[in-house]
Amino acid sequence: MSATLTAPAPVSVVIPAFNAGASLGRAIRSALHQTLPPAEVLVIDDGSVDGTFQIAESFGPPVRVLYQRHAGAAAARNTGIAASIAPLIAFLDADDEWLPGRLQRQLPLHRRDLAFSFCGSHEVDGEGRMLGDTFADWCPVRGSEAWRALLARNFVATPTVIADRQVLGRAGGFDSRLKVGEDQDMWIRLSLLGPVDFVRDDLVQIQVRRGSLSNSRFEDELDFTWPMIERHLAHLSDRLSAVELRRIRGERLGRMGRTAYAHGRTALGARLVWRALCLRNRPWRNLYHLAAASPPANRLRRWLGRWGEASAMETKRAGGV
Repeated sequence: MSATLTAPAPVSVVIPAFNAGASLGRAIRSALHQTLPPAEVLVIDDGSVDGTFQIAESFGPPVRVLYQRHAGAAAARNTGIAASIAPLIAFLDADDEWLPGRLQRQLPLHRRDLAFSFCGSHEVDGEGRMLGDTFADWCPVRGSEAWRALLARNFVATPTVIADRQVLGRAGGFDSRLKVGEDQDMWIRLSLLGPVDFVRDDLVQIQVRRGSLSNSRFEDELDFTWPMIERHLAHLSDRLSAVELRRIRGERLGRMGRTAYAHGRTALGARLVWRALCLRNRPWRNLYHLAAASPPANRLRRWLGRWGEASAMETKRAGGV
């Protein structure tokens, strides 16, 4: 029987935590119980008022706890990076978990010139039911040109990333001005500084909380993520062809439009999908969504809804006879 690996890996784990007392212990334990344990776990308490600091502090070394006034996850990650001691930084969120062999499987990818690596993940709900995996509808990309694919679609989940600390410094840290999309922005900037690699297997479990796909988050994506992508496109316009620019914008607009449909925002979704269609993005899929938002389709849905309510009432009355 082979001996279990116990020597610390050259990795600092950075966990931003805001009022995360209910889940933080589970996240920390998933980092400490790796078959190849990290050199340290840095928990950055982002102004919590629920005992988050005390929960993290109770673990003792190699867990270190830092406190800052509430400034958001991006600023908390920057605080953790600045305080870290290891040459590699692994990110973990306070309500997510690593599977035990995550570091042992992913660290061999890291060589001198690698900017960052990531792995597959799957989402679970509050009852632990599987909801889907990272690469279900988008193939990940590796190498020095991964930034082109990341401009069109984010396929990297933050708790799956291990990044070179020096490259993170060169990238300038997470942009704390972005309410959402600060992680996507960072992966694009890192991938412009060096190659990217990945392990396809799911090695991370991501908790999806109720309301995490709310309309407010969707509005934030329009207000923050889309302008961030446009800034990157403007900066990289001399490295991207007209076809690539059209494809990237079409992919982003089409996905946002389809998300708007999922939130019941059919008019906004139709406008975004129409813009994507004009850029020749996924024509059949987007035509379907446009048809679904048409006045006849809306009238049919309303009629079916009224018919369903009437049928339910009739069944209820019949059952009471």
